[in-house]
Amino acid sequence: MIKRYDIILTNPDIFQAIIGGMYVNPEENLEQSFHLFEYVIYDEFHAYREFELSGILTQIALFQNMSACKVILSSATPKKEIIELLNLVRIGKERHAPIIENIFATPCSMEEGEIIRYQTKVEFHQGKILENIKDIADVLHKVIGELKPGSPQILFIFDTVKDSNLFFTRLFKEYPEIYKYAEKDNGYDTNQIGDIPDFTKPILVSTNKSEVGLDYPIKMLFMEDGFSIDSFVQRFGRAARHEPANCYIYTKKEANPIFTDEIVAYHTFLEKMSYITGEFNIQTKSVRTLFTFRQAIAIEKYVHRKDDLRAYFAVDTGYSYKLWLNFFILLNKYNNGGLSNPNLKRLKLLIDDIKDACKSLRGRSLRHPVIYTRGHEIRQTMYDLLSVLNRVSAVVERTTEGFIIREVESEETGPFISAIKLPYFPDLMDYQKRREQFNEKIETIAKKAVDVFPEKQQGFLLACIRSLYYSIEPDHIILPDEIILWNRKVISLSEDAMDDN
Repeated sequence: MIKRYDIILTNPDIFQAIIGGMYVNPEENLEQSFHLFEYVIYDEFHAYREFELSGILTQIALFQNMSACKVILSSATPKKEIIELLNLVRIGKERHAPIIENIFATPCSMEEGEIIRYQTKVEFHQGKILENIKDIADVLHKVIGELKPGSPQILFIFDTVKDSNLFFTRLFKEYPEIYKYAEKDNGYDTNQIGDIPDFTKPILVSTNKSEVGLDYPIKMLFMEDGFSIDSFVQRFGRAARHEPANCYIYTKKEANPIFTDEIVAYHTFLEKMSYITGEFNIQTKSVRTLFTFRQAIAIEKYVHRKDDLRAYFAVDTGYSYKLWLNFFILLNKYNNGGLSNPNLKRLKLLIDDIKDACKSLRGRSLRHPVIYTRGHEIRQTMYDLLSVLNRVSAVVERTTEGFIIREVESEETGPFISAIKLPYFPDLMDYQKRREQFNEKIETIAKKAVDVFPEKQQGFLLACIRSLYYSIEPDHIILPDEIILWNRKVISLSEDAMDDN
């Protein structure tokens, strides 16, 4: 089918699912998709974090070894660590690193190129957009008569879906004369049931979803400063693409004192803002661990093409998929003379869950229907259960078709999840401290589980387990048996029970 077309538009999740053996494909011929292309373009490459990057590198290893294609990684905010990570890929019999060429956009005169960024007037405010809604409404009232239908000209970018939803609802309730010009597009709206967002309205309310791929004539931008300088640059870049613009920036730290000049060059502006928003650095060791772990999963999964995959994936000195294959074999063959070892069972269950998470590009999640208020309407969407329950006040209803989450009004601000029960740990885990507790609990059960192995093997197994839990965020893996909310209500996610008393 693919051969019928010159250009295929898809996402990397599809190719990762092929590598992870997530499709029903007894012939194991879907892997051949990796040799069909002359060019492979990953757009907005900066958006991938360590977990996703390990999957993308695995894909690049197959594209580069199964064809002579060129791989293009496109981003306005590329990270220098990417070059180091690309060198993990090895190509051909000589196992050489990819030939990497950097192409940068550089400033030039109008005679030499075209304008891609116009002058922007910036105004800083410390705090959140929601905290300044009255002042923002005053600004909008002054320009509302100048707005023209056809496309968004005023853009709001929030840090969270929760705040953007609340802002949109408050516009409806408190400022209906502004609300009628407004539309919303965030993660909730992507999978909602009902009319798609109307992008002919002049005011667009969004989140980091609009950091990439949005090219409207935005002449007024209200933005929170994001999660890093990369996030900030992407957001700031939505304005002044077609004409001069005004930008109102809401920061976590005070920003005004670092700007003493009225006019600042763009690159100087970004350099100073990096002190306010902070840098994000890719943890290359984590990517490398998960890169080789994903390779081992693919080799283990494919029965008839193991030798092909072994040839395509690089065997780097000492640390490669071979380490993980040995880890899987050693962990699975020990039966303790037929005696029960509950900690070993827990550890194996955990490793199986990590394997399942790494078969897909972005890990595992519990997606369920969510009923919520969208301005003047009640809508239904699909979203991750843990994210919703932790950020908003909600009730969970059990139906014949499964769980439905219904958001409810509350004066409480959250977070709303107190603890979760995971199948590998005998006691509850504090959800708000899940990163540190996850690592601590794995360390505890791992030490008890491997205690039955010979001493040399114990050291090897513990080293592998530690490298995994240092490299992976719990949110990519965990699917709890129970969720305990802030008000002590218990939500059981087992198939045959749900206690929310």
